[in-house]
Amino acid sequence: MRKVFRHTGAKLARARRADLDGELFDFFVDILLGRHRGMVEDELVARFQQVTGPVMAKGVEDTTFYTYNRLTALNEVGGNPGRFGVSPEEFHDGNAHTARHWPGTLLATSTHDTKRAEDTRARIALLSEIPTRFAGAVSEWSSLNDRHRADPSLPDRNAEWLLYQTLIGAWPLSAAAAELDAFVGRIQRYMHKALREAKTHVSWINQRPEYDQGVERFVAAGVPKEQIAFQRDTYVFKSDGSPSELVGDFRDYYGPTYKAFRALDEDAQTALRRDLVALANAQNTSKTGAFRVPSDYVEVVAVKAR
Repeated sequence: MRKVFRHTGAKLARARRADLDGELFDFFVDILLGRHRGMVEDELVARFQQVTGPVMAKGVEDTTFYTYNRLTALNEVGGNPGRFGVSPEEFHDGNAHTARHWPGTLLATSTHDTKRAEDTRARIALLSEIPTRFAGAVSEWSSLNDRHRADPSLPDRNAEWLLYQTLIGAWPLSAAAAELDAFVGRIQRYMHKALREAKTHVSWINQRPEYDQGVERFVAAGVPKEQIAFQRDTYVFKSDGSPSELVGDFRDYYGPTYKAFRALDEDAQTALRRDLVALANAQNTSKTGAFRVPSDYVEVVAVKAR
């Protein structure tokens, strides 16, 4: 890792700031690698470590991953949207390498900061196997939905592409009217967050209520009924959606044992609270036959778990 930092990070910095003395970069790298120690140097290293993580997260995970929407299943924390996959051998070799060098780390398919649950990602990833069909469906949906667009940027085409992938990934298994109504509300909240993270037309500090209202109306009116037919007929939805069934390599690695078509922090938090209640009540009922978990206790446990 140190070698990578020295030969990649420092090299890029030199190229971008050719106006600075190159020896400054060598000196700075030596400080970061602990070759010059002292109170001031150690404080600099600590501050550097504290700031680089948030800068990367906000710049890549919370901005680029909401604007580069080619195939959103790849836009995951720690992932690389430019890489479409690896062979089974590479996958297992990578995990073996992690086990050898970082045996105490976590090998998981989701974390507290996951952008999309495994099942959502699996659905979207499988669209790459039917690109012509999906492109045709999106073209049809977009043409149908143009009448719901207040102006060309409500939403723009990039956000609309994100929307259709999100609909495919998170579409409920049931097509009951009540569930679909609730689903539209979830997607409206998701787009509210996603567009702010993208920072193209609106952001958390640059609010545009009229833009939000336009996008909400587009989502409410523009979730096409044709989606139901696509969902029913496409093989992507023939299984129950579990990664172990959709992607064979996942079966050897622990993932969720329930269907999770989440695409939003709120989705994950709601699911966590529900699972905690179900687990605790099942355990307590088996012992006493009556005890129920207080909701305020579940909220506390959920916060701690996050």
